[in-house]
Amino acid sequence: MERGSRKGKGLNLAPGIGGSNTAPFLLTPLGLILANCGGGGSTSGNPVSQSPPSSTPSSVSYSGNVVKGPLNNALVFLDLNSDGIKDSDEPSVRTGSDGSYTLTTSSSNFTIVAISDDTTIDTSSGTVMSGITLKAPSGATVVTPTTTLMKEGDLTAAQVATVLGLPSGVDPTSFNPYASGADATKALAVEKVSQQLMSVVNSFAASAEGAGASQANAFTASLKSVVEVVKSKATASGTLDLTNSTDLDLIKTQASTEMASVSGISKTAFDALAADTTTAIKNVNTKIGSVTDLTSDAAKNTFSTVSALQDQVKTAATAEKASAGSGSASITFKTSSNVDTAASNKAPTDIALSSSSISEAASSLVIGTLSTTDSDQTAGTAFTYSLAELDDYSSFSINQATGELSFKSQPDYETKSSYKVTIISKDEGGKSFSETFSLTVTNVRDSIDEALIKATVNYVNQDIYTDLKTLYDTYVEDGRSTNSKVDAELKNASFYLNKWGSTQFNSNNSSIELTSDGFTITDSSNYKLQVLFNDFSPSSLSQIQQLANIDTSDPTTWIVDGGFSSMKLSGPNGDIIDVDINSSSTTFNIGSNFYDAGKWNSIKLHGKTLDNSVTNILTLFENINNVEKSSKVSSTDDTSFDTLRDFVKGKFDLTGISIFNDGRADAILYEGYSGDVFTQKIEDYSLTYTVESIASELNIPGKDIVNYRHYTTQERKDFI
Repeated sequence: MERGSRKGKGLNLAPGIGGSNTAPFLLTPLGLILANCGGGGSTSGNPVSQSPPSSTPSSVSYSGNVVKGPLNNALVFLDLNSDGIKDSDEPSVRTGSDGSYTLTTSSSNFTIVAISDDTTIDTSSGTVMSGITLKAPSGATVVTPTTTLMKEGDLTAAQVATVLGLPSGVDPTSFNPYASGADATKALAVEKVSQQLMSVVNSFAASAEGAGASQANAFTASLKSVVEVVKSKATASGTLDLTNSTDLDLIKTQASTEMASVSGISKTAFDALAADTTTAIKNVNTKIGSVTDLTSDAAKNTFSTVSALQDQVKTAATAEKASAGSGSASITFKTSSNVDTAASNKAPTDIALSSSSISEAASSLVIGTLSTTDSDQTAGTAFTYSLAELDDYSSFSINQATGELSFKSQPDYETKSSYKVTIISKDEGGKSFSETFSLTVTNVRDSIDEALIKATVNYVNQDIYTDLKTLYDTYVEDGRSTNSKVDAELKNASFYLNKWGSTQFNSNNSSIELTSDGFTITDSSNYKLQVLFNDFSPSSLSQIQQLANIDTSDPTTWIVDGGFSSMKLSGPNGDIIDVDINSSSTTFNIGSNFYDAGKWNSIKLHGKTLDNSVTNILTLFENINNVEKSSKVSSTDDTSFDTLRDFVKGKFDLTGISIFNDGRADAILYEGYSGDVFTQKIEDYSLTYTVESIASELNIPGKDIVNYRHYTTQERKDFI
């Protein structure tokens, strides 16, 4: 929907109460009054360890890091019932760029679970890390592959450290190799083991997924195969070398056993590639073992071969399932020299989309063109793009030849105006990066018939028509009564008839008195106009006289530095109307002698309404008076109305109008005239209106509301 100006709507939705046209909601007491006046957690990498609560149920915050290396945007939650599923009452958060998280709970018995998806980036390699689940016990400050082995295998920290050959003194539940101040030698050794573990788990999981298993079931079975081998080694007080063919064959054999019970898998295809997969894992893990500096680009490029291997194995298994004997060729890492080549390849670092919005009336479904930043991609070689199966992915498609992202069908603003989609870009070496984009659909209005006022009733406790009709009639009568009294009183004021500043204004019919912060004009019938200023202290009567003896052709003579703070009309029978002006609102208060007790007595315009120009105030009064006169004759005259509307639009910034019912602030309230939505409240009713205007789009000057104002009285009643 295109936003249009709403500044005139508070005076636009209904004609004057005193006129022959009446409307279902009261907005015009203001017009009558004015007319008669004259017309992720820690990012340090060093998590905060806090002990679980002991006996009190008060909430405690738990901070830590998810590391394989640091996983950015992984979903972490506290599994309070140990079912491995995030329930609605279990606290969760997405990790920061260093894998950090902080979660709060009053429970002391839980498992920390971290889940990755296509939006998760392994910052140690710069590649997407999707489909893994890591766990840690409640006392841990890191969630890693080694803590996962502990939880899944019911193993102690000491057992896991011994089997994996972790450096002496390293506690798997608290040691973060990427923390500031971590021992560099120990950090390198721990992280290399972590990378090698995930190389094994992810590769066999990718093979199972390619052979037909679900991503979740494939990962669970692959992880279990490693857990079982680690448990066996722990029982025998042995060690596990993830670069050793014999040890890797143990895991391969166990993986084959575990896959037999996985639903949907072609075990034949999995087993056919098991040997090649194991060889490729050995080559990748050997390359990881050669890393000497955890913070180097060489380490990052080497660690990213894990995701490349995962991609190769999945592709191979998919082909093998479709056609026996066709998969092996895709696993190029079974040759160690190919791993060396891949280790020199850098992963993509960014994805851009040329446009993120589209009109609902667009002739093409293309939103924009994708591009990828990759410092060493061969010139002319295209990236492979895919949609992560998240959020609104099913609404889109990607043209691999052009990189264009498109809607599958014509978008409709009224149905859905915003979308979220995650794009994965893979380079020629099989290394991938993901980026999430927010997309918008812009609205188009192509006919006046579409510029409608829609009403939604939010709360009703009685018959709304009867109640609103009664309330409306009451306010109409209140307005007529007050208007009649104010109008009769002002007819006795000479300066009201002899407009201040005109040639008829002179010392014979009025006098001017200087005050410390303004002035007072008194006419021959003892009616007074008292004016106060915010920041203007007249020092002589001549300055005030200059305000009266203005030059109508020179607006600069109508400016008062500091602006008005209030204006009050009074007479022998008491105060008639007081106008209080400030930077955020203007309030019109009726004197107690001119309205009936218990009925409306004050109107407040919310928002900036007047500046320091005398011209603006008098012009406003005059224009409203013209509209009021025309409405008393017949329906509101378009010419006088548009003149008032254009003036209001240029000088006012209304956000709402409140009508006070003799002290009741909530009698009637209108909010949001400067936007597309405004709210109306009458006693216990609250109605929200959405106004869709195409006036500016169709270039219709002076007509912001193109329907409601032109309704007949009966049509307005029918609308309600």
